[in-house]
Amino acid sequence: MLKRNLIANYLGQGWAVLVGIIFVPLYIKYLGMEAYGLVGLFTLLSNWMILLDAGMTPTMNREMARFTAGHHTATSIRDLLRSIEIISLSIATFIVISIALASNWLATSWLKTERLPINEVSQAFIIIGFVFVGQISSCDIWIQ
Repeated sequence: MLKRNLIANYLGQGWAVLVGIIFVPLYIKYLGMEAYGLVGLFTLLSNWMILLDAGMTPTMNREMARFTAGHHTATSIRDLLRSIEIISLSIATFIVISIALASNWLATSWLKTERLPINEVSQAFIIIGFVFVGQISSCDIWIQ
């Protein structure tokens, strides 16, 4: 059973890598190199968002398990959840305001675009900022 699961896992990972390699030329063909670069930048920054979790989700999971076992009161769990929500909302607000204010500078100074209009790149950065806020606010902390 373990051997079969291990093989299936490796085959699944190999398939994901293969599909990624096969489709990159198609993405570049249809989007263009600059737009694909924006997608790559978005993917990189999206993965960095995991770092902003900074242990809040594992902490909440652990404390919810302790609450279920009877080590916490409902009030203390509610206070912990509220604290994590406030931290997450503060980070999200800071990110979206910072990106919105810096979007034009990012589009003109940070990236060197030749084919994409500057205003579209600036709008892309603003959308990226709002997507990040969605990622922070839809953390599995809030679902629990």
